[in-house]
Amino acid sequence: MFSNALRTQARLALTSCRARVSALSAAHLVARVAAAPALPTPTARLLSISSPVWNFDSVDRPPRPASQPSKNLFVGNLPFSVQDSELREAFEPFGQIASIRVAYRPDGTARGFAHVEFVNEADAVAAVQSAKDEPLYLLDRDLRVDFAQGKRAPQAREPTHSLYFHGFRAGEEALRQATRSFESSIINVYFIKDRESGLETGSGFIHFMSVERATEALNELHGASVGDEVLFLR
Repeated sequence: MFSNALRTQARLALTSCRARVSALSAAHLVARVAAAPALPTPTARLLSISSPVWNFDSVDRPPRPASQPSKNLFVGNLPFSVQDSELREAFEPFGQIASIRVAYRPDGTARGFAHVEFVNEADAVAAVQSAKDEPLYLLDRDLRVDFAQGKRAPQAREPTHSLYFHGFRAGEEALRQATRSFESSIINVYFIKDRESGLETGSGFIHFMSVERATEALNELHGASVGDEVLFLR
């Protein structure tokens, strides 16, 4: 009985303590609300529909000088798997093409742009004007077409351990047969695949164990006949 009385007394004390805490918390909350500054009553829509104000100071750049018409065109935003033949097919309707030069990095990967040179300047002008009127579309890209800023002499590519091949449709097995004399020095062979179909494009890379062996393979195998195919390396 004595223990029951102690438990009852403890519960009453706990209840009384909780009541005091609740009363203090409520009083504190009321005091904070009373002390808070009154919010202004909205008299307009919270969502502004006025025109935005832009600050262009941080991105102010001098305008790019207009390119002078020439036979040589810069073609940008190219798919990395683009072939010379695909560029020729896109631009040949405008006139006779003198040369097509796709830009590559030292490791053989495409840089996404090329130079297309026409025999006649008027044909190059027609191609640029047509691209302005309606963008030229190649594979999955809208091409950026403009007159080249200036024709530079092609720079010699530094030798690397990778060789790029293109236009080779015979497949990986035929490529490995063509390079079998360098089999012990080849790390892997990689064919670039079309993103939509998943099929090999006929272009890719051969990675060698050393720059020296890659250079030897380039000198020995470039232009070699493989059945009905010709192996082009760079």
